[in-house]
Amino acid sequence: MRKYLKILSLGLIAALTLGIFAGCGNDSYALTANGEEYPVGPYAFYAYWYRDLWATNLYLYTGSADINSKLDLTATEDGQTLEQMIVSQTEDQYIAYILLNKEFERLGLEFSEEIQSDIDYVFEETFINSYTDEELQNIYDTLGLTQDDIKDILSVNYKRQMIVDYYFGEGGAQEITEDEIKDTFTNDYARFKYIALSKYDDDGNSLSTAEILEKYDLANSLMDQLNNGADFVQLIRDNSEAYITDEQMAELTSDTEIESAESLNKTLTEDGLIIGTDGTILQDYASGITSTLDSTLVNAVFNLENNQYTMVETDIGYWIVQRCDINEDEDLYNNCRDIIFNILVTEPYNELFGNWKTDFNYVMNDSVVEKYNPRNISALFFNEEDIAAGVDSLENLEGLTDDIESDTNSDTE
Repeated sequence: MRKYLKILSLGLIAALTLGIFAGCGNDSYALTANGEEYPVGPYAFYAYWYRDLWATNLYLYTGSADINSKLDLTATEDGQTLEQMIVSQTEDQYIAYILLNKEFERLGLEFSEEIQSDIDYVFEETFINSYTDEELQNIYDTLGLTQDDIKDILSVNYKRQMIVDYYFGEGGAQEITEDEIKDTFTNDYARFKYIALSKYDDDGNSLSTAEILEKYDLANSLMDQLNNGADFVQLIRDNSEAYITDEQMAELTSDTEIESAESLNKTLTEDGLIIGTDGTILQDYASGITSTLDSTLVNAVFNLENNQYTMVETDIGYWIVQRCDINEDEDLYNNCRDIIFNILVTEPYNELFGNWKTDFNYVMNDSVVEKYNPRNISALFFNEEDIAAGVDSLENLEGLTDDIESDTNSDTE
């Protein structure tokens, strides 16, 4: 479980950076740009990472991490195969790594002691502690990198954030003001609490017609109770299929499971969900896994006034929702403030990054690209056994996400 979660954390670092953005031949460099050669190691790191990331996704959806048999499948709307997409993601991430390092150096930026301490801690927890000494040595040998090299690769997201703050933070040339952030939070998002009654069982199988009718009757009963003055939060505790009861909580064994369950219960009963008009849940951005709600539900929430409630039917079940004042608790804004800032930054940052990339004028080394094609490399960061162990542990929190349609956002769009 620890390795599975830690590797996902490494993926988040890579994903956040990218989101805003074996043959013959000389494989001593990965690309050339403006007469300069750039090293292979970071390219190899990303090649193995994306290969293993998509093997994980395949396991989650199919029960098998055999990625080689799936590489010819169409993976994107524009017709790219899975193989082409992984190669493209590897190149994009590698270019981002180079350009962010160059801009960080050009601006004369440096990590503070606090940031460096955070980098060291995260690296230790999410990388070093995820492997045995033998596994770590295999990673270093396979990639031709040292421990410090990998720490540098994984610290690039901190550099990106400092560059973003330089240009778009307080006093920056394209400053996004606090008023802009607060107005966006207040006007473009809605907060609500909910009780969800699923039409599917824990294994994803549709309930019988009679069982679905029982859920419908319960939803109507809950509406009647609300109309007669019942407390919405108490109804959540008593009826929500997502709420973790004291009995269920007592069965959890790891700190990660307990913390996740407590966080979910707090979201259900106190904070609620904060969503945009596209149905994306704002709080999910921090985890790197974004969830999108059904448009019927989203429209219903935005059409409510504060403290009003209604029942909504979607393809996956019945929802009792109550819209809440998004400005009720200043902590809610404070917790979402940086997320809103980074959303507002996305468009101008992408334009800035695009200019850097155009000026870079690079040419990839086809020999290296072929050497690290997903067909020609095998699992490095974790294997099917690791993935299975992680999934089994995650399933101990069954029901936590049954009511939300989740998409793993690897920021490859």
